Amino acid sequence: MKLASGQTRKPAFFYADNFYPLTRDSYRGREATILNLNDKKAITNLHKLQPYRFTEAPEMWAICIGQCRQMNQTKVIFLNDGTAPRGVDTWMLYQALAGVWPATLALDDETALHALEARFVEFVQKALREAKLHMDWVDNNEAYENVVLDYVRHLLSPENEAFLQIFSDGLEPFMRAGLVNSLTLAVIKFAAPGVPDIYQGSETLSFSLVDPDNLREPDFALLEHMLAGDALPNFNAEEDWLDGKVKLQTTACMLGLRQGKPDLFRKGDYLPLSAIGKRANNVIGFARLNDSDAFIMIAPRLVFEALHGGLTLPPTACGRRRKSLYLNPWRTGGIGIFCAKRRCFLWIVST
Repeated sequence: MKLASGQTRKPAFFYADNFYPLTRDSYRGREATILNLNDKKAITNLHKLQPYRFTEAPEMWAICIGQCRQMNQTKVIFLNDGTAPRGVDTWMLYQALAGVWPATLALDDETALHALEARFVEFVQKALREAKLHMDWVDNNEAYENVVLDYVRHLLSPENEAFLQIFSDGLEPFMRAGLVNSLTLAVIKFAAPGVPDIYQGSETLSFSLVDPDNLREPDFALLEHMLAGDALPNFNAEEDWLDGKVKLQTTACMLGLRQGKPDLFRKGDYLPLSAIGKRANNVIGFARLNDSDAFIMIAPRLVFEALHGGLTLPPTACGRRRKSLYLNPWRTGGIGIFCAKRRCFLWIVST
């Protein structure tokens, strides 16, 4: 993915058919494999999920960044060895900022903006030195580094209202898709063969950067409070998506299921579900089977266009017993499932 350097060519989408053989091969004889999909240093960070969202609408993201760069052009300084920040670093700044941008950030909250600035400045300094393009930890280019850090401080200044609004508005549809991606990855991790590994704090949304930012102690009291009340997530409440409650409750639900059915998830067979129909590329599914127990996982993917108006989704089927499975994440049709001779298919009906 070369979006960080300003290239917006749309790469081939990752198809679910590529995922299934990899999962099956890793499962054979390795029931204790650690599934680290949710590690803050791996893929749970929203800034690690960004490329998967941007590639669904790279032209839209490129337009947004073009506007942002133009609005902050007065802070680009000419030094003896060229401009600062340079193009590749500018793209890195905006893409990393998109990843750490809190889903519930209020643009008029100066305290929150200053807190975000302090974390982001520390990240940028480390990123510049470890990239070793203009400096490193031993041979520091103070002139370049200082200009870039001043550029970063300007980005998050409460006085930079126009940029903050444009950036927030441009990021919003990608944020929605990222929230769904994050939940899908979590469910796959808990349902796939292996032992799920949870980095503390990533049970809910984690907008952390690299260490030391991702070493901050989670607010365990807040997490406990968010788990109080209804055990099942409310997929129709957009505020529950944005504050991480949906992901936290889904995590608790899946962990409870694994605890109640240890043999199913530890020893159960892994059976891919093949999707057919107009929306076949928008779902990923598989089943876990063990004696009389079965668990069917169907999750959305590549939902940027479908969610381009909000995060309103239908009630979950989690925790309910059903003779037939029906899901309608786009309110435009349904998803059904049938099995024959241990080969399962999804059919997707669109209107």
